[in-house]
Amino acid sequence: MAERQTLSISKERIDKLSFLLGDFCTQANTVWAIVVTISGQVLVQRGFVRSYDVLAISALACGVYNSTMELAHIVGERKFSQFLQEGRKFSVYYNLIGVT
Repeated sequence: MAERQTLSISKERIDKLSFLLGDFCTQANTVWAIVVTISGQVLVQRGFVRSYDVLAISALACGVYNSTMELAHIVGERKFSQFLQEGRKFSVYYNLIGVT
C-alpha cells in the first residue's frame, strides 16, 4: 500500500473546498456529503446533524475505500476511483479526487 503523507491545507483552500462541496450538494441534491482524506481526516462536511458521528463515518468510509483500492490491486486494476453502494433509504457514493 502507498505511503501516507501529512496533509497541510490553508484556510483559504478549506473555504474554497467548502464552497465547492456546497455547490455539489445543491446540484446533486444530496442529503449529506463529506470530504475526507485517504487516511480518514475530515476536511469539510455538509448536512450532517448531531445524530450522526461524522468521525466514525469518515473512518469507516476511509476503511471501505482503502479496502476497495487493495481489492483493485489484487485483481490487477490500477485503481477503482469511484463506486456506489445503494440501500433502500440511502446510498453512499465514494470518489477519489485530486489524485492522478
